[in-house]
Amino acid sequence: MKRLFNFFLFLPLLVIATGSAMAQSASQKPNNNDAIAVTNSDANHVAIFEAYPNPTKGMITIKTECVGKVSFYSQKGKEKGNCLVNEGTNIIYLQNVLIPGVYICRFEGVNGSVAEVRVVYEL
Repeated sequence: MKRLFNFFLFLPLLVIATGSAMAQSASQKPNNNDAIAVTNSDANHVAIFEAYPNPTKGMITIKTECVGKVSFYSQKGKEKGNCLVNEGTNIIYLQNVLIPGVYICRFEGVNGSVAEVRVVYEL
């Protein structure tokens, strides 16, 4: 399990070039510190998931290519909050649910795809 967890921590560094073709918001564009993950559950289920800005000050923009659920986990693996997201751009306000810290943001698409990225929430 630890080996799998470490893989997901470094996954964004491996796939930034793959996710960069995704359409960007005119007011807030991701940069190299932002989290982008592409995970292939099998040949038919691929998720492109983008979370920015990272680090965030309390508001995070989530872009996905399918409907799904986004969950935030502490570094100890405890779920701290979740929400449903639609295809396209979604804005999530973290102030009501999370305290500043480092979290694993897990996206689970309705098509069976899964992606995880590390998100830093700071004041």
